[in-house]
Amino acid sequence: MVLAFCTCCRPVQKADALIDIDRGNIVSADYIGNGVEWDPYELDYGFGKVKLSDSDWDKLFSRLDYMRPQFVRVMFFTKQYVKDGKFDFDHDSLQVNRMLNYCLKNGITVMIGDWGHGMVDLENRTFDRRLVDDAVRYADYLVNVKGFSCIRYYNLVNEPNGDWSDIKGDYALWEEMMRYFYSRMRECGLDEKVGLVGPDASIWDDSSEWWIDKCSSDLAGIVKLYDIHTYPSISTVNSGDYSGIIKTYRDRVPEGSRIVIGEIGLKPNPGDSLDAVNRERINRMPYASRNDSQTLVFDHFYGVDLVDALIQAMNCGFSGASVWMLDDAMHSNPDDGAGKLKIWGFWNILGEEYFGGAEQEKVRPPYYAWSLMTRYIPKGSAILTVKVEGKPGIRAVAAKCGDAYTIGIVNSSKNDVRVAIRSEGLRLEGMREYDYAEGKVIRKGDCMQLANGENLTLDLDRGFSVKLPKDALIVYTNLQID
Repeated sequence: MVLAFCTCCRPVQKADALIDIDRGNIVSADYIGNGVEWDPYELDYGFGKVKLSDSDWDKLFSRLDYMRPQFVRVMFFTKQYVKDGKFDFDHDSLQVNRMLNYCLKNGITVMIGDWGHGMVDLENRTFDRRLVDDAVRYADYLVNVKGFSCIRYYNLVNEPNGDWSDIKGDYALWEEMMRYFYSRMRECGLDEKVGLVGPDASIWDDSSEWWIDKCSSDLAGIVKLYDIHTYPSISTVNSGDYSGIIKTYRDRVPEGSRIVIGEIGLKPNPGDSLDAVNRERINRMPYASRNDSQTLVFDHFYGVDLVDALIQAMNCGFSGASVWMLDDAMHSNPDDGAGKLKIWGFWNILGEEYFGGAEQEKVRPPYYAWSLMTRYIPKGSAILTVKVEGKPGIRAVAAKCGDAYTIGIVNSSKNDVRVAIRSEGLRLEGMREYDYAEGKVIRKGDCMQLANGENLTLDLDRGFSVKLPKDALIVYTNLQID
C-alpha cells in the first residue's frame, strides 16, 4: 500500500510543529482504556414495545469487535426493576446478559451504575433506602451470581452536582447515599470486587473542583475511582483551553488514585454557527430530540475534535474515557414527545425499522477516529510524556503496551501542516499507519478501517516529518491484535 501523507523515512525538515516523545517520563501507567457508553436500550419509545432482532445484535457485536472498547459504562434505572413491591432480577435480562457476556468474553472493564431517578426525596433531604438496597442486590447478583467479573466499578447517581440530577447538587445527601451504599456492599462482600466511583460530576469549568476535594477527604477508602463528565465546545478543545480545565481536576485526585472521564462529548456554543447547523438538522429529523441531540456526529471533523479532547485528557493524566454514546437507539427524550431520540451515537441500530431508514444504521465517520484510540491504546498501556511546540492545533499522544508503541497525532487546524517527530534512542519497526482524513480512510466491509501504510520503519532518534491535512488524525502503531 502507498503512504497517504507521510514521508516517514526522511530526516526532519523545516516543520510547522515539533513533537518530542520522552520515553523515560510516564504520565500514567496501567491505563484503564477508552470506550463507550453502552446502556440497555429503552425499546419503548412511546409508541409500543419494540425489540432488537438477532441480526441487530450481530451487527452490534461485529462493530464492537472492530472497535475493541477497553472500558464500557452501563447505567440502569433500578426503579424499573421493582414490580408490585418486589425486585425482578430478570427484568431486561435478555439485553443485560448479552451485553455483559460480550464484555466478559472480551476482557472489557465495566462500570455499572444507577441514574438515581426516583431514589431521592429532596424536599426531606433523604433517600429511599429500600431502592438503594435493591441497587446493591442487583450489582451483587450480576457479579456474584451471574459471574460477570468484568464489572469493576459502580457509579451511584449520575452527575449529582447538576441541577438536572435528582440530587440537585446536594453534596451532603449524596455523601450519605454513598456511605450507605458502601456499607451494604461490605455486608455482601461486594466491596472486595467492585469499587465505588465518584463524584461523577459534570464539569464546564473549574467551579466544581471541590467535589473532588470533598470525595478525597470525606470518602477516602470508599471511592476507588474518580470520574468526571465533560461536554466542552469544539472551540474550547481546539484552543487547548480544555487541558487547563480538566487538569485542575486531575491534580486534585489523591496520589496513587486514578480518574477517568465517564462521559465525553462535544457541544456547540449556544448561538454559534455550529449550533445553528445542529438546530437546522434537528428540525429536519422528526425522530430527534430537540433539546438533547448532537447531529455533528454525522461529520468527519467531529471525530477529529473528539480525539483532540481525548488526547488532551490522556496527556493530563486521565486513565480512560467513555464516549457518549454508542447508539442513538439507547435513549429517548420523552419531554420532547414520543419517539424523540438523543442523537449522539455512532449509528442507530433501529434506523431501518423505526427511525429514518437504513441510512441511519450505517457507521458514522467519528466511529473510525474513536476506534483508533480504543483499539491501539489498550488497557495496561503506559502513556508517555509528549511535548508539542509550534503552530497551534497540533496534539499528540504516545503509548507503550509491552514492546509495542502507538503514536497518535491530531491536526485540528484548517491548514495542512508539516510535523517533525523525535524520540531519543527510539527506532520503531513493523509500524502501520492509519489515516483519518477526508478521502483517506480505507474502509472494508461494514465497519473496518485498513492501514494506509504497512511495515514502516520510524527512526525517531533521527527524526522524521509528516504532512497532515487539515482536520486529520494519523495513528502509527506496531501493536498486534489477534
